[in-house]
Amino acid sequence: REAMMRWLMHPEIVKPGNLMPNLGLDQTEAEALAAYLETLALPGFDLRAAIDVALDGGPSNQIDAYGYLVDTDTPAKELALERP
Repeated sequence: REAMMRWLMHPEIVKPGNLMPNLGLDQTEAEALAAYLETLALPGFDLRAAIDVALDGGPSNQIDAYGYLVDTDTPAKELALERP
Protein backbone atom coordinates (compact mmCIF):
# COMPACT_ATOMS: atom_id res chain seq x y z
CA ARG A 1 0.00 0.00 0.00
CA GLU A 2 2.91 2.38 0.67
CA ALA A 3 3.99 2.27 -2.98
CA MET A 4 0.45 3.06 -4.13
CA MET A 5 0.27 5.98 -1.70
CA ARG A 6 3.59 7.38 -2.98
CA TRP A 7 2.26 7.10 -6.55
CA LEU A 8 -1.03 8.82 -5.67
CA MET A 9 0.68 11.64 -3.78
CA HIS A 10 3.67 12.21 -6.08
CA PRO A 11 3.17 10.63 -9.52
CA GLU A 12 5.66 13.00 -11.17
CA ILE A 13 8.41 11.93 -8.76
CA VAL A 14 7.63 8.21 -8.85
CA LYS A 15 7.61 8.16 -12.66
CA PRO A 16 8.82 11.39 -14.31
CA GLY A 17 7.08 12.16 -17.58
CA ASN A 18 3.93 10.14 -16.83
CA LEU A 19 0.52 11.53 -17.76
CA MET A 20 -1.09 11.28 -14.31
CA PRO A 21 -1.58 14.71 -12.75
CA ASN A 22 -0.63 15.45 -9.16
CA LEU A 23 -4.01 15.70 -7.43
CA GLY A 24 -2.55 17.29 -4.31
CA LEU A 25 -3.66 14.45 -2.04
CA ASP A 26 -2.53 14.54 1.57
CA GLN A 27 -1.44 11.44 3.53
CA THR A 28 -4.95 10.67 4.81
CA GLU A 29 -6.58 11.05 1.39
CA ALA A 30 -3.91 8.93 -0.31
CA GLU A 31 -4.29 6.20 2.31
CA ALA A 32 -8.07 6.14 1.93
CA LEU A 33 -7.84 6.06 -1.87
CA ALA A 34 -5.20 3.30 -1.83
CA ALA A 35 -7.38 1.24 0.52
CA TYR A 36 -10.34 1.71 -1.81
CA LEU A 37 -8.33 0.80 -4.91
CA GLU A 38 -7.23 -2.43 -3.22
CA THR A 39 -10.89 -3.48 -3.03
CA LEU A 40 -11.28 -3.26 -6.81
CA ALA A 41 -9.51 -6.51 -7.66
CA LEU A 42 -10.71 -7.93 -10.95
CA PRO A 43 -11.10 -11.73 -10.81
CA GLY A 44 -9.09 -13.34 -13.55
CA PHE A 45 -7.28 -10.13 -14.52
CA ASP A 46 -3.57 -10.66 -15.11
CA LEU A 47 -1.81 -7.30 -14.74
CA ARG A 48 1.54 -8.62 -15.95
CA ALA A 49 -0.06 -9.99 -19.12
CA ALA A 50 -1.81 -6.66 -19.74
CA ILE A 51 1.47 -4.78 -19.36
CA ASP A 52 3.21 -7.22 -21.72
CA VAL A 53 0.49 -6.70 -24.34
CA ALA A 54 0.82 -2.92 -24.08
CA LEU A 55 4.60 -3.01 -24.36
CA ASP A 56 4.43 -5.40 -27.30
CA GLY A 57 2.42 -2.90 -29.31
CA GLY A 58 -1.09 -3.33 -27.99
CA PRO A 59 -3.54 -0.43 -27.89
CA SER A 60 -3.08 2.36 -25.40
CA ASN A 61 -4.84 5.52 -24.27
CA GLN A 62 -3.88 9.16 -24.44
CA ILE A 63 -4.91 12.33 -22.64
CA ASP A 64 -6.20 15.18 -24.81
CA ALA A 65 -5.38 18.87 -24.35
CA TYR A 66 -8.22 19.19 -21.84
CA GLY A 67 -7.08 16.29 -19.65
CA TYR A 68 -9.67 13.76 -20.84
CA LEU A 69 -8.81 10.14 -21.60
CA VAL A 70 -9.04 9.43 -25.32
CA ASP A 71 -9.11 5.98 -26.92
CA THR A 72 -6.46 5.50 -29.54
CA ASP A 73 -5.10 2.79 -31.75
CA THR A 74 -1.56 4.04 -31.21
CA PRO A 75 0.51 1.26 -29.65
CA ALA A 76 1.82 2.02 -26.15
CA LYS A 77 5.37 1.36 -27.33
CA GLU A 78 5.11 4.23 -29.85
CA LEU A 79 3.63 6.58 -27.25
CA ALA A 80 6.55 5.87 -24.94
CA LEU A 81 8.97 6.82 -27.72
CA GLU A 82 7.15 10.11 -28.33
CA ARG A 83 7.56 11.32 -24.76
CA PRO A 84 10.43 13.73 -24.02
